[in-house]
Amino acid sequence: MAINLHVGAPASASIERQVAFIARAETLGFSGAGVADDARFVDPFETLTAAAGETSRIWLYPAVTNPVTRSAAAQAKSIQALSEVAPGRVKLAIGAGDAALATGTRPSKLRDLKKAVVDIREILGEGSIALFDRVPVGTPSELLPPPVMMAASGPRTLEAAGAVADEVLVTSGLSLEAREAVTEAIAEGAIQARRRVRQVPITYYTLVSVHEDRETAIERARPWIHFWLKQGMFRLSMRAMGIPAPAFPTPESIPTQFMRRLANTLVLAGTPHEVAAKVARLDEDGVSTLFCMLPGGPKMHEQSLGLIAGHLLPVGQR
Repeated sequence: MAINLHVGAPASASIERQVAFIARAETLGFSGAGVADDARFVDPFETLTAAAGETSRIWLYPAVTNPVTRSAAAQAKSIQALSEVAPGRVKLAIGAGDAALATGTRPSKLRDLKKAVVDIREILGEGSIALFDRVPVGTPSELLPPPVMMAASGPRTLEAAGAVADEVLVTSGLSLEAREAVTEAIAEGAIQARRRVRQVPITYYTLVSVHEDRETAIERARPWIHFWLKQGMFRLSMRAMGIPAPAFPTPESIPTQFMRRLANTLVLAGTPHEVAAKVARLDEDGVSTLFCMLPGGPKMHEQSLGLIAGHLLPVGQR
């Protein structure tokens, strides 16, 4: 299995607990770790800087930050400082800020998000887009500026990411139909921007809910699936799969059978063996990187980390 697994640290935990989580993730064989930039919790750059001193291999990045609470100059300064303590294994993931902003604060408009990506790349030096358009394949990552990854889910945002980002962090479901729609939209953006490279690297951001009891795993996914449906993040994939997407007022209002169908096609939810089989199929399909967002608080994150590593990571990576 060649697929890389990245994992999100528990956003509500202290810096010390987040750092310990990231260090353990590296020990278990995960390839990357992200920390949410959420107005309610600790500064992700403080956590990541501390984690850099406790790790040596794992990729480190905010997942995700936004252009509303931090200017492009501040973003570039923070990621450059982090790159100096963890050279070659730092990136910046930036999105509109839909879920992480303080109450009453509007998320970024697409044009502002796109401009922020371009501005950050330029500040970092020569535009990190050179990673894929001009720099020879195989150039050591230590010699390159930190990649700028743009979070996207809808067609317009995916096209914008294909035009300006070094990588795309996608929350649009995991079915084959959804992934085909995603790659088509990103490629269209790259073509419109006249980029040399059409296949911009993609990391699929997905909820991973694993439990020995399948129904328990699915029920843990229910509030997150409802939230993402409400945010419109699965609209593209639902349309691609021909699944109607009615508005559900509460998580509990999603019918059980429909919930099972959504959990099976949009996220990774089920028993360890079921989820491992799904990941193996994604690997066979050429998916290179999965970002695992774990449900629950710090304690559940820590319990899930070892369970996921034991079933999803190949022996050679542990």
